Amino acid sequence: MVEKEVKSGEHFDVIIVGGGITGAGLLKDICSNGKKVLMIDKHEFMSQTSSRSSKMLHGGIRYLESLDFNLVNEALQEKILWTKLTPKYAKRIPFILPIFKTSKYPFWFYQLGLELYDFLSEYKNGQHQIIRQDEILYYAPDILQLNLKGAGIYFDAVMNDKMIGIHVIKRALNNYQNAVALEKTSITSIKNENDQVRIKTAGENNLELTASDIVFATGPFTDQLLKDLNIPWEDKMLLSRGSHLWLKKDALNIKYPIVIQSYDDRVIFVIPHSDRILVGTTELPYSGDPAKAEITEEEINYLIDEVNFFFPGKKVDKTSIIDSYSGVRPLVKEEGKKHGKVSRTHKLFHPYQNTHVIIGGKYTTFRVMAQDTTKHIFSKNKWSYRENGFFDYL
Repeated sequence: MVEKEVKSGEHFDVIIVGGGITGAGLLKDICSNGKKVLMIDKHEFMSQTSSRSSKMLHGGIRYLESLDFNLVNEALQEKILWTKLTPKYAKRIPFILPIFKTSKYPFWFYQLGLELYDFLSEYKNGQHQIIRQDEILYYAPDILQLNLKGAGIYFDAVMNDKMIGIHVIKRALNNYQNAVALEKTSITSIKNENDQVRIKTAGENNLELTASDIVFATGPFTDQLLKDLNIPWEDKMLLSRGSHLWLKKDALNIKYPIVIQSYDDRVIFVIPHSDRILVGTTELPYSGDPAKAEITEEEINYLIDEVNFFFPGKKVDKTSIIDSYSGVRPLVKEEGKKHGKVSRTHKLFHPYQNTHVIIGGKYTTFRVMAQDTTKHIFSKNKWSYRENGFFDYL
């Protein structure tokens, strides 16, 4: 990435706080529309929640259950776009959904859901299939056969979450002189004065800067950071820790990702990568520092038990584990809804006229989140906006 010097006293049209995937999208969208923009992050870019996902670009087939059709349609279109834009980091592959007699819904219901998934992709996603019990053994010989009726096959994508974000940031910094980004730089104070914001930073860069507008794209760090900065704000986050296991490649004999609806109504993904297998995820309330989230012994045992129940042909234990990681999802609180049932639709807030906070959403829809935020800022300032096209991201 191109390194550009920033000096105290410098003015930007927009400052972005947060160098995850949403911040990356904002950086690219704003600079390609001709405005001078700075992105800062307390850590390294793409080092927190945005690199601790389930490594999927997906429409969110489980959101059909909550009738969140607009989100699924939006996510499917974005997934299709990014598999074309970054084929090195995102690849469309078939996902296998086993259906048992003991499954939550009858067989026909899953078939209807897969047909709806195809429809919401505007039939650009690949045609789903329904296969018999004996046919699923070709894809997953070790799968549980007791009460197994068959399976659905649909298409989503496996990705390198960190590298997609780095790709977007590099495109912005390398192609636009008006884009600047600083890692290991934290915001320590903010003041609103004369229709602009004035901030101070610390870390590797101790600066005093001004901007017409500032955006907080800080994910699970948002509530605490805004309170630390004395910005008028009531907690809006419902933090959820999602933990994953990396298993040895030979721990399971599977050709494609397997999607399991667990006995506790969780969805577990078992995803083979080139040299190992990813298993996840959990979804538990979290109240600590998102940067320090770690998998617990309880979560490890839970994921191993799930794998062993649905793949009795293999015995997975702790010796099968290569690595593990946890990320904190920045869910938005919804009255009466718990973890796992909260909508992943993003929301935009404005504590001050020139201070904007984007929270919620999901990795797959980061470009839409960035565009919605940018459009609001540009409309407020009466700046001309051109929506990014396909080739802007190549």
